[in-house]
This record gives sequence, structure tokens and C-alpha cells, in this order.
Amino acid sequence: MKIYTRMGDNGKTHLLFGEKVSKDNIRCEVYGFLDTVNSYLGMARAVINDQNINSIILDIQNDLFVISTEISVSNKNHHKLTQSKWNLNLINEESIIKIESLIDSFDKKINLKPKFIIPGSNIKSSSIDISRTELRSAERALTNLNKKEKLINQNIPKYINRLSDLLFCLARTQENEDERVYFESDKNEK
Repeated sequence: MKIYTRMGDNGKTHLLFGEKVSKDNIRCEVYGFLDTVNSYLGMARAVINDQNINSIILDIQNDLFVISTEISVSNKNHHKLTQSKWNLNLINEESIIKIESLIDSFDKKINLKPKFIIPGSNIKSSSIDISRTELRSAERALTNLNKKEKLINQNIPKYINRLSDLLFCLARTQENEDERVYFESDKNEK
């Protein structure tokens, strides 16, 4: 099997289970953003030496693959996901609770001033921050998709929203408190 198919040269692609759409279809946009997030999270795992954080990131990456798979199926074919041989564990309420629990746990450990943080303390925190900002782009596209075609799984938007908060917390765990640069609205204020 070759890596190229020559079938997408005219700006068309196939959703999972065969439906043909334009490459600028909102579903393609959403899973494209999620693919970018997943790649940046892979970079984060490559530079972070904390096994616990890397395990959390890997779990997130797996969840993002599941979400991308679900997004790549039209509503009319969504039922085929549960009938498929893939045995996907779709995002559910438990997935959201797990993310919220992680946020609460990390929030207790990081000591933040009530100010905006300027990203860039180090490559580890920055790679997660890039993932988070790209996830916000995915969330906006997902919101647009949900307006146009009500998603079958309404847990996905909730999960994505909570995930950006978790990524913020994870990024903060990768920097020392004295490394953080806070936005100063008044440069004279310290």
C-alpha cells in the first residue's frame, strides 16, 4: 500500500465510512486542528522527563485520536462507530470527570499570581502552551461544526473545553515559579 492515493488532488477527501467531502469541510478543519494539537503534545512528551506527566499526555493523545475519529464520521454514519471492529471507547462523562479531577489536583500544586502568564519560560512549558492555543482553535471550529450539524456526542465540546484548562495547568508544572513571566499592564508595577 502506498502512502499517497492520488485521490485528493481535486480538493476532495473521504470521511470515515466513505462519504466524500471537500477538504475545507468543517469536519476536516476540526480534525486537522486536533492533529496539530496531538503533534505538539508529542513534542512535549519528547522533551519532558516526568513519567507521570508523559503518561497523562499520552492518555490525552489517545483521547484526541478517538475524538478525531468520531469527528471524521458524519452524523448519518455515526452509529457505525459502535458497530465497528475498532471497539472505540468514545468520550463520555467519565472522561470529563477525569480531566476535571486532574485539573483540581494540579491546581493545588501550582502557585500562580492573579495575572496573565506570558508563555515561553522553557521548551517544556512552551510546547504544552502551543498545544493549548491550538486546541482553542480546534474548539472554535468544533463550536462552528456543532452549530451547523449538532454533534451526536455532546461530551466532545465539554472535554475539549476542560482539556485546554488541563493543558494550562500541565504547562505550569513544567516551569519553576521564578521562571514565570507575568503580563504587567503597568511596567512600573512590580
